Amino acid sequence: QVVVRREFISFDPLARVRNSESWGWEQDTDGCCGFDLFSAVPVKHFSLFVDVLHDVAEAINATRLMQIEAKLEEYIDLFLKAFDTGHWSLWNGNNWTPVL
Repeated sequence: QVVVRREFISFDPLARVRNSESWGWEQDTDGCCGFDLFSAVPVKHFSLFVDVLHDVAEAINATRLMQIEAKLEEYIDLFLKAFDTGHWSLWNGNNWTPVL
């Protein structure tokens, strides 16, 4: 439960808006895609968190868990849209594309 509570506190979807050097969700590039290289770390982190600790997290604070799941869903949808449309962010041969 301590780990779940700590992760709930660390979930801050607006962290990069307030401080561009922070570990957070939002892109700070040209606004094209809704995600960038800074998105990869929190998406991986919170995906694992939800996969492993979902039941405990739901019991502690279902609302906070739903916020995390909604943010993950947003990023998954943006990625799938970029993939399905052949968007340049995934199809231009950048060496960082696999990170996304």
